[in-house]
Amino acid sequence: EAYVDTGKVYLITRPFVRNVLDAAVFMLAEAAGPDNYHNVVATYFKTQTTWASSDKPRDAILEIAKQLGFTQETFDAALTNQALFTGMEAVREQALNDFGLVGTPTFYVNGK
Repeated sequence: EAYVDTGKVYLITRPFVRNVLDAAVFMLAEAAGPDNYHNVVATYFKTQTTWASSDKPRDAILEIAKQLGFTQETFDAALTNQALFTGMEAVREQALNDFGLVGTPTFYVNGK
């Protein structure tokens, strides 16, 4: 609170996509909009053991998305946003190649 809330420090979170399930969650969060982004991410983190270990993870992710207000149509639209997916891949490549990211979470201060 003393740093972020006062503007002394900026906290910037970026998705790090390790696999297709990560991509789906972050694409849904983006589709939910800035006001709901963190709620979507938090919900999927809380329920990760359910959908990540499911034999049908797409269906499990869809059921949670419906509880978050998505319809089949908005779910499909979110997961087929190629421009967003390409952007997330670019962020991942930058993290790996330019910053040497080896795991998450990772914190950088002044670019280091």
